[in-house]
Amino acid sequence: MAKILDFPTFNNMDDLEISDRQTIDAVELLIEYMAEVGCDLDSVVNSRELGDVIHRIHILIQKANGVDFTKIDWEKSIDIQSLYKDNGYLKDPLD
Repeated sequence: MAKILDFPTFNNMDDLEISDRQTIDAVELLIEYMAEVGCDLDSVVNSRELGDVIHRIHILIQKANGVDFTKIDWEKSIDIQSLYKDNGYLKDPLD
């Protein structure tokens, strides 16, 4: 698969745990695939649905990496819904 999207790299990538870096890679691949097959990415960027997928992929990858179950259980309990407006897109942090 060709690299379609040029995602910026983080300056502090070394500060991220392996599961975090793998989650970023997995989501990047998912979005690139969606672009290749002609999906409307504008409708999902910053959406609650994409946030939910990222959240679940992170939990899945942590589990596959043998992360302590107490940390995974804490991650499962995080409610990300407060980050989104009623219409399902990210709130502006400046509002």
